[in-house]
Amino acid sequence: MRHLLLAVALFLGGINIGSAQILMLDFGPTTTPSAGKTLLPYTTGITGTSTFNTITTSSNVTSGLLFTDGTSATGLSLTYGGGLGTTATFPLSGSGLSISTGLTGTALGTGIYANSSASKDGFFWNATGGAAQQTTLALSIGGLSAGTYQVYMAGRNTNSSFGTGISEQFYSTITGTTPTSQNTTLLTGTIETNSTSASFIQGDNYVMLTETITAGQFLNIYANGFTGAGVNEDRGFLNYIELVPVAAVPEPGSFILLAMGFVLLALFRKYSLSRQE
Repeated sequence: MRHLLLAVALFLGGINIGSAQILMLDFGPTTTPSAGKTLLPYTTGITGTSTFNTITTSSNVTSGLLFTDGTSATGLSLTYGGGLGTTATFPLSGSGLSISTGLTGTALGTGIYANSSASKDGFFWNATGGAAQQTTLALSIGGLSAGTYQVYMAGRNTNSSFGTGISEQFYSTITGTTPTSQNTTLLTGTIETNSTSASFIQGDNYVMLTETITAGQFLNIYANGFTGAGVNEDRGFLNYIELVPVAAVPEPGSFILLAMGFVLLALFRKYSLSRQE
């Protein structure tokens, strides 16, 4: 019977009901310390020792990314894009992307921006017109496993409070390859109003989009200033992207196999009790 019990254990262990690994992209010059890592809208499984990818330059990334559990995110890639107005082009060309050596969060340091959190610094697409010139910052993520993802992200000029908030709009698309260009006016945007810093509020200081991809597809993120907000900041900002796979739902066949395993365990228990009588 020991052999039967071992067989049942192996049987149940072989049933795959899905697992998930979180990818954290922390844009900006500052490495988030342990005390700031749990200052995120999604914190399940995130601790002070979780691994964040600190992205400090606009160079495309083809290797070296890690999941928050420290394992290698093999095959994942980052390609930057951007442009003036509402259209972003790929790949990034010229010197339009202003690396966040100038976006260190000098105006914000409490609430969700405390402890050098991922919300505090970031990247932005600059232009000669400054804050009044609308720009779009874009990122294409390749190599993701097939599945559904919740995409948590934030973008804000943290070097200025502006008093009334600095709104951003975020968009996402799924494509078979890295796109060459995208006009965001053709997409439905999600607004981040950026009016509160005490705690995380969806639609205020972060947004969450849900996308489903198949193997080989690219997840593309776009951010630009919301010109209708009546504030003086029209540029595209990215502070972080937290990519959370939605837990896989077991296939019907997995439920059947799981039920069969429990039946075998019940029969084993019944047999063991009869032997003891």
